[in-house]
Amino acid sequence: MKTLQTKQRVHLIKVVTVLISSMNIESWTIRKYSNKYEIALHDNNGLQLFKGITHTELQEKYKTLWGQDVKACRVPRDRVVLPIE
Repeated sequence: MKTLQTKQRVHLIKVVTVLISSMNIESWTIRKYSNKYEIALHDNNGLQLFKGITHTELQEKYKTLWGQDVKACRVPRDRVVLPIE
């Protein structure tokens, strides 16, 4: 089994950092509260519910944290070499 190359390991750490920074510490889920411009959803007890985070929001957060586009780090699928087992 091949190990990850250095560039792949660095990219993986960056992606995991974005996901962890988007995590809610109370419920350990990747969600957010609605902002003041969005309609807040509430449960039967009147507590505000979380909203999901879109893929685009995670891409924007990656760009904010790391100063580069996450798409620039991707390897085209036709260039990916899978190990033969």
